[in-house]
Amino acid sequence: MATPAAIPIGEWRFLPREASLARGAERRRLESRAAELLELLCRRKGEVVTQQELVDAIWAGRSVSANSIAVVVGDLRRALDDDARDPRYIETIPKRGYRLKAEPISAGPAPAEPPSPRRRRLLLAGIGGLLVAAAAGSAFLMSRPAAAPANVAVAIGAFTNETGSATNDALVAATRDLVRAELSELPRTRLVRDARAAEIVVRGNLVLWDGHAALALSAEDPRSDAVLWSGMAGGPPARLPRQVEAEIRELGARIAPGAPPAGAAAGRLD
Repeated sequence: MATPAAIPIGEWRFLPREASLARGAERRRLESRAAELLELLCRRKGEVVTQQELVDAIWAGRSVSANSIAVVVGDLRRALDDDARDPRYIETIPKRGYRLKAEPISAGPAPAEPPSPRRRRLLLAGIGGLLVAAAAGSAFLMSRPAAAPANVAVAIGAFTNETGSATNDALVAATRDLVRAELSELPRTRLVRDARAAEIVVRGNLVLWDGHAALALSAEDPRSDAVLWSGMAGGPPARLPRQVEAEIRELGARIAPGAPPAGAAAGRLD
């Protein structure tokens, strides 16, 4: 069956051939895998599409982690102004996959920003028993020069709750603060508040993986929306602080190869 030129999704129109979303005069471009995933969900509207079906269709059956799917779904939700805690369009079906709702409703207000950052030592003490990180397969997709530029501008983007349970909202805010604190320890970086002034934006999605909450991390180029790096903090919950620290140090090594170890020079928030 031929793919329609435009597919209605609530107040949006999905244009598969252009890999973009339209809402009135507004246009939002989608990364190719996000467009393929959305097209598959549209063809199966109202049905659950399993993670394995997504891997088979979009990654040609290659071995990928749950993080890879979560990052693409998170990108789609941001493009659609959707919220995993109260989804209008894309539902997470725990331990199974995802579903495009049969009759999406119009978009509501965007979710509020998480609380302001806490100091690193308070984070380690406060959420040490909450969640987790098993560094399962970081993939750096950006090719940077051998000598990385000094003071790379890094911003914190959205951290979303993809678990479908509002009880994890506090955990999302806490992990965002923890990531910010760890980024502030990286050498040759500077934290900026405005993503438009950043060279790299770090985002996070709290997802269900192997029956418990896990944190999928990604670093993106805000100019092209390309995913430059991804990492997974996979649990159990008590291991989150140390595992997140390991993931962010891995990101730091990619940003500035050969830099002194994290902690030798702290980033400054502009």
